Amino acid sequence: MIWKVSLRNLIRKPTRSFFTLLAISIGVASLFAVVSTVETAQKLTKEQLKLYTGNADFVINPEKGEITNEFFDDISAQKSIDSSIGLIHRQTSITFTKSKNISERQLRLTGLSTFNNNLLNLKVKSGDIQDYGIIINQSTSNLWQLKDGDNITVKLPTGFTKIPIAAVVQDTPLLQGPANWQEASSKSWRAVADLQMVQNLFNDQNKLDEVRLKLKNNNSKEEKLLRQQTSQKQLLLKKVVLDEKQTNQLEGLYLMLYIIGGLTLLISSFIVYNTVNVSILERYNEIGLMKTIGYVPHQIKQFFLTEILILSLLSIGLGIPLGFPLAQMLQNGLFNSFQENLHFSLQYKTGLIISLIFGLLFPILASWIPIQKGSKISIVSSLKNDTFIDKKKQKIRTILGLVLLLSIFIKHPSSMILLIIAVTLIYPQLMKTLTNLILLFKKVIPFQGEVASKNILRTIHRSSNVSLILSFVVCLGIFVSSLFTSIENNINTEISRTYGGNIRFTTETSLDSELLERINEVKDINKVHSYKEQEVIWKANSKWNQFSIISVNPQWYEEYPLFYSTKEDTQQIVKLLSTDKGIALGTYLFNAWGGKIGEYITINYGEEKHKLKVVGKVETSQYGGYSAFMLDNHFSEIFKVNSSHKGLIVTKKGQEESEVKNTLLQQYPNDITNIQTITEEIQKQKRALPGVKLLFNGLLLISIFVAGIGILNTIIMNMIDRKREIGVMRSIAFTSKQVFQMIVWEGLIIGIIGVIIGILLGILLIFINMNSQNSPMIHFSFPLDTMILAIISGVGISTIVSIFPAYKASKLTPRELLNKQ
Repeated sequence: MIWKVSLRNLIRKPTRSFFTLLAISIGVASLFAVVSTVETAQKLTKEQLKLYTGNADFVINPEKGEITNEFFDDISAQKSIDSSIGLIHRQTSITFTKSKNISERQLRLTGLSTFNNNLLNLKVKSGDIQDYGIIINQSTSNLWQLKDGDNITVKLPTGFTKIPIAAVVQDTPLLQGPANWQEASSKSWRAVADLQMVQNLFNDQNKLDEVRLKLKNNNSKEEKLLRQQTSQKQLLLKKVVLDEKQTNQLEGLYLMLYIIGGLTLLISSFIVYNTVNVSILERYNEIGLMKTIGYVPHQIKQFFLTEILILSLLSIGLGIPLGFPLAQMLQNGLFNSFQENLHFSLQYKTGLIISLIFGLLFPILASWIPIQKGSKISIVSSLKNDTFIDKKKQKIRTILGLVLLLSIFIKHPSSMILLIIAVTLIYPQLMKTLTNLILLFKKVIPFQGEVASKNILRTIHRSSNVSLILSFVVCLGIFVSSLFTSIENNINTEISRTYGGNIRFTTETSLDSELLERINEVKDINKVHSYKEQEVIWKANSKWNQFSIISVNPQWYEEYPLFYSTKEDTQQIVKLLSTDKGIALGTYLFNAWGGKIGEYITINYGEEKHKLKVVGKVETSQYGGYSAFMLDNHFSEIFKVNSSHKGLIVTKKGQEESEVKNTLLQQYPNDITNIQTITEEIQKQKRALPGVKLLFNGLLLISIFVAGIGILNTIIMNMIDRKREIGVMRSIAFTSKQVFQMIVWEGLIIGIIGVIIGILLGILLIFINMNSQNSPMIHFSFPLDTMILAIISGVGISTIVSIFPAYKASKLTPRELLNKQ
């Protein structure tokens, strides 16, 4: 019976129920889409790393010795090895048309001992992978406009030679090259071929660069045996660790997505709160009558909670199917922002569970306070029709809000949360003040606007709730957009301060003094410097992670730094690196580590463990701050490495970096495996920001739309409350046009106040964040474009949603409006 009664109560107010249902549905859909998008992105990132390493457990690299074909055959034949693959990597260039720049023609050719085992499985689209020639993926084939059977000209150490394309395979991380020709100028194309073929082409018979192994039983006993075998040959055995933080630092992005998805559902919950609150006020006498015939508070709560439960279940039923296409759009938008053409299957299970839980929980929690108050309505007060508002509580609320407002002077991120709570508490007073200010401009606004302002003041708490929702959406939009704008504006400075020169490059052969001298003699090069880099693993929260340690030369660093510190004297950190034989951690790595300066971080390199003293936290563009720095001599002592494959170049003043890069590629086509100018790095970092910003603006527009539904619901409720009043106005003078304009003005004023307070709150949050974070990447940056979008969309949606109830009210005759039914 209770379900029938509750359903009948919802049907009695079809318009209000429909729009509340729509708001919750959009909130559920947004939360589902965001959670599913993040889950898909995280899983896809891990899968891409697994596919690149072939699900290997260990990798063997040369240290002082060499990996020979015989060693590879011996290690592969052992009973403990499930699968193995030998690889050799060589750099070359290919010939297209004369219009293609040398930097766009770089090819990284990898020789493989096998094309099909548990570590590698190439899915052939066309051709035969067993044929002589190179194998490329589908994306590369499309960009090159070549297919299997076509020939390409490759530059070898012995000269140019033609090699056929043996097969085209499905896109895979091992063959992931440039996504377009623009990207090709800073990223090599990728191709694979038979191991023996590559060894013969480059005259490197009986030589491998790495061996990947998968063990049958990955346990300490088998690992120990492997380490003994590799150390005897002076080879390095490394555990494969899947840590995407060096290349994909998306935690902040995921957090923002979660916030916006959660905000949309939170907004819909506010709408539920408002709806239930008004419903209880409307049914004040009804609740009193229910009590007179024997209903107890517990039963009254049941009626209202059942109504919300019905709305929630229907919303979930509508929201989840709507969430699937929305998640697909979000996922495509996210990958397109990073120019990644990836095939994915939506991971929806976690999103489904979270959406079901929060889709039920949020509306019930939002409705609990008004339901609790409604169940306590006394029979006497209902008969008196007494809807007294406790002014004392309102006063306490305002005073508490003003006290919390002082949190803007606290230089800590928590002050942002306190500010939001403060604004929530004092919002009715803020809205009352701004509405009274509007009433002062009687010459600017028409009489209908004046009447609308007075109506808002009469229902200030109800109107302020929906205006508050809109202001939060606008505030979040301003704040997030400011972060993007600030990062975009400061990328140039940040990278320039820590790039270490104008050009960064990696070589196939060791950068000895002779090669450095030859490179230094290249036209327009001023200085050349080599540095060392080593990947190490460390454990945090029972999970293995991986980062790179970079060697620092104090003399080079003085002129061309790789890092700097915002809190300490940077030269002091360099001195501490020398005296304490310590390590300086990039900001992102330092935060992931979770320790304090002066404490020790334990790293694993091969079978050795090292405890290194952390002497500082530094800002750097190297691997996005997920890296560390150590002095040259300390680096060589720990890793026993004297050779280097990494270099930095400073060009002569006024010379084009791209011209120097092209010259080096022309002279060293088989030596330089990777080369990137500082300009290319800046462009690469900036490339994703506009797309991601557009994605967030789209999500915020959805939130504004949901806030608009809240405004619509409130205006409908206000109209119903004042139905007889509007009838009297129509009877004495008001025309239907004036009624229409009065109700539209009501929505317009709610929207204008929400947008104004949202913008001001957003500016305050920007200031607090800038002062509390103390990050060189976060400066005060006001996003004018987002502010214009917020004003247009916020005021626009408030006006548009007001048209429906305004039109409906204007069409009613005075007789219909004055009718008690």
